[in-house]
Amino acid sequence: MKTFLGLPVELLCHVLGELEALDLLAARKTCQVLKQTIDNSEALKYILDMQYYQMVPVPWSKLPVAARRKQLRQREAAWQKLKHRASCKLPLDTLGAVYEFVGGIYADYSGGKIRFFQLPTVEKPEIDVAWTHSTSEWNLVEFTFALAQDLLIIVAESSDLDHHAYDVHIRSLSTNEPHPMAGRTTLQALRKDTVAPAALGLVGLVEVRTHGDYFGLLFRDAVVQPGNDVPETYLQVWNWKKKHYEFLMQFEWGANDFLFLSDDTFLVLNGDPEAHLGLYSFGDLSNQPRIIGRYALPELMDDWYYSYTFASLNPSPSNTVHLPNGVPYGFPQDFYPSTEDQILMFYVEVSRESNEPDAHTLTFVIYRSTLLNLKQIMNDIRPKRSVTAKPVPWSLWGPKYTRWFSEGHNMNWQHSTCGYRTIETINENLGFSPATLRRLKIKDFNPNLLHEGSTGSDGCRLGRLVPSAPTTTLRRPFAEPLGSALAYREVISEEKFEATDVMMGASTVLLCHRGNAADLLGVDILMF
Repeated sequence: MKTFLGLPVELLCHVLGELEALDLLAARKTCQVLKQTIDNSEALKYILDMQYYQMVPVPWSKLPVAARRKQLRQREAAWQKLKHRASCKLPLDTLGAVYEFVGGIYADYSGGKIRFFQLPTVEKPEIDVAWTHSTSEWNLVEFTFALAQDLLIIVAESSDLDHHAYDVHIRSLSTNEPHPMAGRTTLQALRKDTVAPAALGLVGLVEVRTHGDYFGLLFRDAVVQPGNDVPETYLQVWNWKKKHYEFLMQFEWGANDFLFLSDDTFLVLNGDPEAHLGLYSFGDLSNQPRIIGRYALPELMDDWYYSYTFASLNPSPSNTVHLPNGVPYGFPQDFYPSTEDQILMFYVEVSRESNEPDAHTLTFVIYRSTLLNLKQIMNDIRPKRSVTAKPVPWSLWGPKYTRWFSEGHNMNWQHSTCGYRTIETINENLGFSPATLRRLKIKDFNPNLLHEGSTGSDGCRLGRLVPSAPTTTLRRPFAEPLGSALAYREVISEEKFEATDVMMGASTVLLCHRGNAADLLGVDILMF
């Protein structure tokens, strides 16, 4: 009778292929037979590589496993050296001020239409307008889309300003028809019965984000209540598949940004006088979201205040890759960053009451999983604390779970994130000139790469390892130590590029170059 180790190699590989990567690694350590079996199997090594680089395969790939593994390792080697393998320009005759970048699709609004571009890869370098949707019947303010839901959300000025400020149209991304799964295909935002009448007709800064069945609109400083000179911020969120689930949150002291962390949790960045991160859960759909945690930012020295806190000012690529049938876009990529976790980056600006020009800009990063687990972490430390009380002090959570970076006096948001990587342009000169050529810098927070002896997919050493460095040193204008807990790998490009800001996808970098008036002049695409 044959034992498990006596099975034919093909059958042994088939059985081992059912294991998760971590179990496969454990099996590899048990005996020489399993070690040799795994080391000689492209399919099993592909599973290990996907885990190591924190990637997930797409289910529709027709490439042989060996070709996919080679493609993955070549791409990772290019990222680790920050040397692109191909480049081209986005073929836009006119560049719109409203644009989005989601899951390998770049969309641009101009001239009463949205144009969708499937971005090229090294393997498939062709680029063309994939499809176009007319929006001429609306005065478009903002839009976003979700590939997994075949969803296009268009925010337009209201057709009835006496009743509400905005119309929100729930469309099919593939057809531009009303979405067949929408509870209501047209929604009303900032209705007269929910805000002061004086707000209607005002167009503030609108931010739209979507995740799963939910989407939200943040209206920054858009609402002025009678007798109050301070504009207020509102967040309105819908379950777009339900007819009657929506809610409106008011932030008297301002909310700078928000983002979805999971299917049932979202984060709001609150402004002064108590600058903090607020975590909310949808929970029971019969009620409004409930707050599950409030976490303070570092205290500031006297005369200083938080003037801005943002999750991003540029569109962030989506990691969602599961596509419905019948959509007009096909994806040439065979793997994407894992959605189990990712690095999140926040932009912070601190200003001085007595001297407004004396402003400091910083960024900090944190793992998404940490934010989702903060409630349990804090319960273990202070089990009887009420979530509606004052925010959890920075000293109890921030230094241990974040990493901060000084941006000097640079007022421009020049970062993007995808998976565990962040990318930014380096402004080497004092001041800011759009015409300056700039290097690129990548910080990689993938935990698997943070070992002193780690090597890249081609056997070469990775970029500089920057270890965690907890500190008790105070940095003006902060009254308590910042976080330096997260280690990362850093690599800086040898080449300089014409770029004022940058966006990053799974296999591409978009370099945006702007004029002195911040108008978009062109977009270059780097392929890795």
